[in-house]
Amino acid sequence: MTQPPPKRRSQLKIVLIVLGVLLVTCCAVAIPTGIYVVNKANDAIGPVRESANEFLGDIQAARYTSAYGRLCTDARSDLSVADFERGASARRLTGYEIVGVHVSNVNGRVTGTVTARLTYEAFNEQHVIPMVSEDGAWKVCGRPY
Repeated sequence: MTQPPPKRRSQLKIVLIVLGVLLVTCCAVAIPTGIYVVNKANDAIGPVRESANEFLGDIQAARYTSAYGRLCTDARSDLSVADFERGASARRLTGYEIVGVHVSNVNGRVTGTVTARLTYEAFNEQHVIPMVSEDGAWKVCGRPY
C-alpha cells in the first residue's frame, strides 16, 4: 500500500495567518501611540483653556482687576486698568462658552488661541482670544474682549 501524499497547506491560509499577525501587531502599536498623542495634545491645550476660562470668569463676575492681571505685558502696556474696567463693564458679559483651543510652536515661540462664544446683555459674538506663554503662565494678549 502506498501512503497518500502529505496535505499541502493552502497558500491562502498562510497569507491570512500572516495578515492576521500583522494586523494584531499594528493595533498593539497604534492604540498606545494614539493614546499618547491625545494625552500630549490635552497637556498642551489644557493650561491655555484654563487661563482663558479664568480670564472670562473674572470678567463675567466683574473681577476686573484680577482679569487685568491675566493680560500679557504688551496688552497691559497698551491698556490702563481704568480703561480695561470701563470697557469690560460697559459690555456686561453674562455668559461664555469656550468652543476651541489651538496651540502652536513656531520657531520656539509658543502661542495659542481660544475661540469663545461670548454672551453680553445686548448682543452675542464669537471671539478669538490670542494667548501667549509669559513667565510660566498663559496670558491673554491682543484685544481681550
